[in-house]
Amino acid sequence: MDSPLLLALSSLLLILALHPARLALLGKRLPKYPPVAGTMLHQLLNLVRLPEYMTELSRGHRTFRMLTPTCNYVYTVDPANVEYILRTNFANYGKGTMTHDALEDLLGDGIFNVDGAKWRHQRKEASFEFTTRALREYSSGVFRDVAAELAGILAAAAVAGERVDMEGLFMRSTLDSIYFQEDCILSLKFLPLLLAALSSVLLLALYLARLALLGKRRRSYQPVAGAMLQQLLNWGRLPDYMTELSRRYGTFRMLTLNCNWVFTVDPANVEYILRTNFANYGKGAMTHDALEDLLGDGIFNVDGAKWRHQRKVASFEFTTRALREYSSGVFRDMGAELAGIVAAAAAAGKKVDMENLFMRSTLDSTFTIGFGVNLGSLSGSNQEGAAFARAFDEASEQSLYRFLDPLWKAKRLLGVSSEAAMKRSVRTINHFVYTVIDKKIDQMGRNQQEFAKKGDILSRFLLEREKDPGCFDNKYLRDIILNFVIAGRDTMAGTLSWFLYVLCKDQRIQDKIGQEVREATTGDHQDVGGVQEFTACLTEDAIGSMHYLHAALTETLRLYPAVPSDVKCCFSDDTLPDGHAVRRGDMVNYHPYAMGRMKFLWGDDADEFRPERWLDDDGVFVPESPYKFTAFQVGPRICLGKEFAYRQMKIFAAMLLYLFRFEMWERDSTVGYRPMLTLKMDGPLYVRASPRRSTGN
Repeated sequence: MDSPLLLALSSLLLILALHPARLALLGKRLPKYPPVAGTMLHQLLNLVRLPEYMTELSRGHRTFRMLTPTCNYVYTVDPANVEYILRTNFANYGKGTMTHDALEDLLGDGIFNVDGAKWRHQRKEASFEFTTRALREYSSGVFRDVAAELAGILAAAAVAGERVDMEGLFMRSTLDSIYFQEDCILSLKFLPLLLAALSSVLLLALYLARLALLGKRRRSYQPVAGAMLQQLLNWGRLPDYMTELSRRYGTFRMLTLNCNWVFTVDPANVEYILRTNFANYGKGAMTHDALEDLLGDGIFNVDGAKWRHQRKVASFEFTTRALREYSSGVFRDMGAELAGIVAAAAAAGKKVDMENLFMRSTLDSTFTIGFGVNLGSLSGSNQEGAAFARAFDEASEQSLYRFLDPLWKAKRLLGVSSEAAMKRSVRTINHFVYTVIDKKIDQMGRNQQEFAKKGDILSRFLLEREKDPGCFDNKYLRDIILNFVIAGRDTMAGTLSWFLYVLCKDQRIQDKIGQEVREATTGDHQDVGGVQEFTACLTEDAIGSMHYLHAALTETLRLYPAVPSDVKCCFSDDTLPDGHAVRRGDMVNYHPYAMGRMKFLWGDDADEFRPERWLDDDGVFVPESPYKFTAFQVGPRICLGKEFAYRQMKIFAAMLLYLFRFEMWERDSTVGYRPMLTLKMDGPLYVRASPRRSTGN
């Protein structure tokens, strides 16, 4: 994966590409210009070592330029150029309005900050004074007196054996000799803050100028919180970085070279985007292009007729009793197999990577329910399935990265950098998925009557195609499969991993869930035997009565939503309920990850994991507004598999917490997340599993 440094270079190249266009718009002919060595941002990033940084650039190019949104800065170390600027063509090179405005509050209209008549007047007076014998003799006396005082301070320090801050003494002694106000000198320490403020002003000025060039009337827009580069620099902690901005601004925008990205955590805006004005906010071309190699024309990446067709077929399948019963049986079988692996590790005293086990088990259950194929990845019997899973994770991360990489299409065309890795991942994914499709078609051809009885979703789509052979091809089936995988495998495995991680940090909640599971399944019985016997107790009624478990899983989704950010494209100019305008082509994001941490939505304990917030006084689960808790979307695109997700997670969690007590393998260890389309842990979740007593306590 590319580093932020590489993306900074990419941004530089884009600015360079825009420069000739800028000249053309100004009606200029393209003369010979000095080479471009960087942008203002590079100088800001090297602010603490700016002289050395500029020296390094000067060694490479004696004359070069640095680009900014408003003008070019030319730098030179060529004596011939210096002579030309300072003497030969002196009249053409002055302070200018930009320098004057920047220094006016400090230096005003002093000699170092003006041109023309004001400069000539002060220069004339100062030249006369500095050549008088009286001033020369007076100043020499002052210098001797101050130097003597300085020497006295040094002598006292030497006798006492104390260290001396010479820089501080020189500043104070020269201050006394010239008698500047000290506050003026101290204020220079805050130049970095001044530069940061000026950078923000420049971005805003550029944005407002862009509106004027487009002929737009000034409307109420969200505050600008930064640019794409800030997101790249915070790539490894992007959800938390966006949460920090959301706490500060609520609704804000990030500027890029081609469009604006609007971010919001306001439930009123979320409802408006997802339901009230649903038709105006869709995936759009930008999202479709970025995700097409992975998700193709699947339900999560299309609008219009293709979305309606898949939604219609999937909606019917997800509401059938047959699929519900079939999936529950698969979840129990996979849960039992998972528990068996954990039991073996517990007996041997070995650490268990539960994140890996959850990923493999949900992949198996997703393929079994969706496509009638058990990959055997949990048992380790299918290496192709494991390779598919790795490739899918890599492609997911690379797909997200495309949203922040303005050069990803060029990289894909050239087959270099992150896009070379993307191509390899997609090749592995396609080989695996098309093999599954071919096998299903072969099964269908051998025994169509028996095939019609199959409960998996792929079989239902193939039967749909039999009725209308021209409705979709194998590529369309491939896209449907991969969208189902990201919905079924990544989201549930990720949530279960974060759920167990939080419970390892709070044994009270873990034991409370274990007690609830025991009461819901075995009642007053002390023991039901092994895994298979307990599995039989996980009836629909038993699962439905586990309110505290349901609340704990929902609390996990509040703090660790499976999809941390969702983006929509605005199709026509609009105004959000908070009064802020969005333009056609703006990318509008709502942030479930950030929303789950907003105190104005959840109270002062928003950062705490507290399942009780979802329960009434009788301990019954009470849902919150879906525009406040957005883990499953809402409106026409609400998650079809919501109940399936809860069912699988509750079966897995109930089985594991009834049979085992978990703690982190290394007590104080923590885990982070990996920047992907879904909120996946960035490494293993190593735990120690201990069998509970036979009573299940």
